[in-house]
Amino acid sequence: TQQQRHQAVQDFTSGNCPILVATSVAARGLDFPLIGYVVNYDLPDSSDFYIHRIGRT
Repeated sequence: TQQQRHQAVQDFTSGNCPILVATSVAARGLDFPLIGYVVNYDLPDSSDFYIHRIGRT
C-alpha cells in the first residue's frame, strides 16, 4: 500500500533500515542524495532507464 511504501522510505531515510529494495516502478520518484550504493539485480533495457535508476550525477 502507499502507507507501507511511505513507512519503508521513512525507515530507510532515518537509518532504521539500512537496505531498501525496490522495483523500477516503485523506485520512480524516490531521491536519496547521500546514498552510497545502488545494486541492479538486472540491468535496464536502455541507458536512459539505467541513468534514471542509479541517479543523474
